[in-house]
Parts: sequence; structure tokens; C-alpha cells
Amino acid sequence: MPAVGDDATRPLSPLGEEQASLVGNIMQRLGISIDVLLCSPLERAQQTARKIQEILPIKKFILTEHLTPSSNHRNIFNELQSVCAENILCVGHEPHLSTMISLLVSGSRGANITVAKASLAYLEVARPISQGNGVLKWLVTPETIQALSYR
Repeated sequence: MPAVGDDATRPLSPLGEEQASLVGNIMQRLGISIDVLLCSPLERAQQTARKIQEILPIKKFILTEHLTPSSNHRNIFNELQSVCAENILCVGHEPHLSTMISLLVSGSRGANITVAKASLAYLEVARPISQGNGVLKWLVTPETIQALSYR
């Protein structure tokens, strides 16, 4: 298993690059617009975000330590609250993203939500952003994204 320092600089695999492009293409086909993209500073998250940014116009790109796996979820909630935007894309890591979604929709870590690599989740979250005030509208797996991309 790679050391934490190695994990932070580990790049996307060729499959990961392909999946990131597919996500961007599907978002474009669905007419999804992004005002702000919040991204973990880890290399593969940045590469994923940049692949999406090549396809979708994104008004503001912010690197944030609060999307790293070791960050406390209160930090990303505070950052989301401070962003004055309606459509925010978060690019991060597991299990941090699944836990974040669980906290937003159920108010606890107990919701059985798994965000696979290269998945896309859409949530509506009322302001002020807090635990339990979000609604998970959909969660699309990489397999579904790939199937949709060939239609």
C-alpha cells in the first residue's frame, strides 16, 4: 500500500482519465452548469476536475483541503456555506464523499451510501447548509455513465 505522501501525488490511471472525460460529457449532455468547482488538492482529484473543466465551462475553480479524506466534514460544510453559488461541483475522495452525502441527507453517518470512483451525485441542499437538510436526487455509477455516453 502506498504511503500517504505517495497517495497525494498518485496520478489518474488511463481508465480514470477516460472516466473523468465521460463524466464531463454526460454533465454537458444533461445540461448541467457549474458555477464553482471545489476540488481536493490531491493530484488525481485535480486531474479529474481539469478533465471536466475541458468540457464544461466552470466560472470558479477552488482547491480546498476540506475535500481530502482526513478533513472534518464540518469544514467542507462551512466552505460550501461561504461559496455564493447555486451549482457547486465537489471533486474528492472516498469514503469522505459518501460520508458527506450521508450527513447532508440523513444528518448522520449511518446512511448506506457508496460513491464509487467516477460516480456523479446530485444533491439539493437548502441554505444554511447543515446536516440533514439535503436531498439526494440521483447517484450515477461509472457503468451507467459509460452506457449513457454511447446512446
